Amino acid sequence: MRGASPANDEGAVSVVIPEMHHVESSAIELIGYAPDDKTLAITFTGGATYLYLGVPERLYEQLMTAESKGTFVNKVIKPAFPSVAQ
Repeated sequence: MRGASPANDEGAVSVVIPEMHHVESSAIELIGYAPDDKTLAITFTGGATYLYLGVPERLYEQLMTAESKGTFVNKVIKPAFPSVAQ
């Protein structure tokens, strides 16, 4: 599944949420990743879903094995990658 596609005529980028998987976390409910587009999708326990653009696959793999996924997202993903709220 594709994560982000080229800009449309208005300059907006359309995005598709990749397949999501439940994870054990007090802060995150679902995580998905589209390697072709380097799009990381995260649904937080409050229900909000964000797409993080340009995330290398190695960071997705590190997130999936992180002891605290919420801390990893806050310290590594959020500061470094643009996000789009869904």
